[in-house]
Order: sequence, then structure tokens, then C-alpha cells
Amino acid sequence: MQIDWITVAAQIVNFLVLVWLLGRFLYRPVTEAMSVRERGIAERLAQAAERQEAAALREVEFGERLAAFEREREQRREQVEREASEEKARLIEAARRDAAEAERGWREGLAREQREFAGALHDELAAAVAFAAGRCLADLADTKVEARAIERFVDRLATLDEPARRGLAGADALVVATAFELDAGEQARLEATIRGALAPAGSVRFEHAPQLVLGIELRSADTRVTWSVSEYLAEAQRRIGERMAAAQAAVHVPAPSRASATDA
Repeated sequence: MQIDWITVAAQIVNFLVLVWLLGRFLYRPVTEAMSVRERGIAERLAQAAERQEAAALREVEFGERLAAFEREREQRREQVEREASEEKARLIEAARRDAAEAERGWREGLAREQREFAGALHDELAAAVAFAAGRCLADLADTKVEARAIERFVDRLATLDEPARRGLAGADALVVATAFELDAGEQARLEATIRGALAPAGSVRFEHAPQLVLGIELRSADTRVTWSVSEYLAEAQRRIGERMAAAQAAVHVPAPSRASATDA
């Protein structure tokens, strides 16, 4: 068999040209495309890893935020419960104070009304007793009783202290008031007794004063000397008032029911 070297050479050249063409127009673009694709895949894998890492970090952060939210929610719940408990205690205490204040006001008002009523009652009673005694003594008075009243008044003049004596003796005018009417002779005798006891520098004038109740009063502008049964009646009235006030103070004022105050 005879070899055609020209054909062989042509085939070799064709093969080399084909190889060059394949390498130039097929293999290199394919390899470059594969390289590009590999780089893209690597980049996407890296991005995916980054995203996964970021997602893991966000998951951790979300878990921490969720835990912080739960802690804050628990703290808020405890704070709300504490504030509600404090508000409840405050309202209960305010209600207790209001109830105590209302009870105190009720007791004070009742005690005040009792005192006012008892005071008015014992004042009226004592005044009535004194008035009745005075009327009785006035109705029973006679000349002997009046003379005895004058004697008691003269005794009072004899025991005057020095300031009262000077106040009466140095007055420009003296007034003698009597619960009973005196005739001219009785007035002259009483005036002589007063002048003998005090030696007054001024005049002596008489007037009728039934309110003295069997009494006599000698007065000047700034000094007054009195003897009267009304003094004893006033003392009796004062003692009656003290006894009734003591009895009224001993009266127990019942407090309102705490159960009803709490229910209210």
C-alpha cells in the first residue's frame, strides 16, 4: 500500500487547524464560561453562607429581643400588679380615713348637740329654780325680812376692803338700790348709816330695784357693793349647772357600727 504523504500532511494540517479552531472558538469559551459559572456559583455560595450567617445572627438577636420582651412584659405585669395593689391599699386606707372622719364628725356633732341641749336645759332649769325661789322669797318678804336684809347690808359695809371704801367715799354721787320700797324715814336712817360708815363726799340717791330679790346695792360710777338673795340663787344655779354638766359628760355616746361603715 502506497502512502500519500501529501494527503497525510494535509490531514495533519487539517487536524491541527481543527484543534486550533476548537481551542480558539469552542474549548476556550466553554472553559471561560465554566470558570465564570464556577465563580458565580462560588459567589452565590458565599452569599448564601453570609445570608445564613446573617440569618443565624438575626435569629439570635430575635431570640434575645424576644427574651428581653418577655422580661419586660413580666416586669410590666409585676409593676401593674404592684401599682394595682398599692392603689387598692390607698383606696382602702382613704375609705378607712373617710369612715373614721365621718364617725368622728358624727360623734362630735352628736356630742355638740347633746351639750347644747343639756346646756340649754340646765340653764333653763337653773334659771327657773332661781326665779321660782326669788318669787317665793319676794312674796314671803315682810318688814322683818327687809330689816334683816338691811342689817346684812350694813354688815357688808363694815367689812369693805380699802379700795372699795375709797371708791365709794370719794364718789360725787352714790345710788342706793333696794328690792323693797323704803319710806322717807327708812331712807334717812339708811343714808345716815352709810354716811357714818363711809363718810361719802357726794350725795346719796335711792331707787327701787325689784330684780335684786330682797337685796340692797350701793354703787358709784366705778364701785359696786351688793347684798342680795340673788347671790345665793346664782350660787345655787351654778351648782345645779355643774351637776347637770357632770351628768351630761358621763353619758356614753355609742359609735356607729364599723361593719355598716365598711359596707357603705
